[in-house]
Amino acid sequence: MTEAEWSASTDPMAMLRHLSPDCLAPELLRLQVACMARAPDLQYPAMRAWSKAALIVAEGRADVERLIKLEERTCEPPMFWKLSPAGSAALDILYGCWREGETLYSEGAEGQSAIREEKAYQAELVRKFFGNPFREKRKL
Repeated sequence: MTEAEWSASTDPMAMLRHLSPDCLAPELLRLQVACMARAPDLQYPAMRAWSKAALIVAEGRADVERLIKLEERTCEPPMFWKLSPAGSAALDILYGCWREGETLYSEGAEGQSAIREEKAYQAELVRKFFGNPFREKRKL
């Protein structure tokens, strides 16, 4: 991926494959939480608990053991077969489908144009949380 492709991309999966972040990278955890927050159908108790724990881990204020245990409980959201486009696209980010180049949850889901819009928004979030990988990060 070139810098121009990065700047214009509407494919968060390709952007994450390019970055290949660690699964516990603070930027990735914040991205995942932001994607979950946009999906009202993913606001069930286990997912809310995971989101809170993920932000605490991203801030370096907790170890990952609790987060891992909570993630196991997020695997079966209520109404799983009727996810919104935002929910489907968010699960692709949460469960790391980008590592394999898959869109496991959003592929074939209803509302493909809405999913494309959501993924374009997710691409903006990737840029927000990870910045531009083609430029040096400023030291504060």
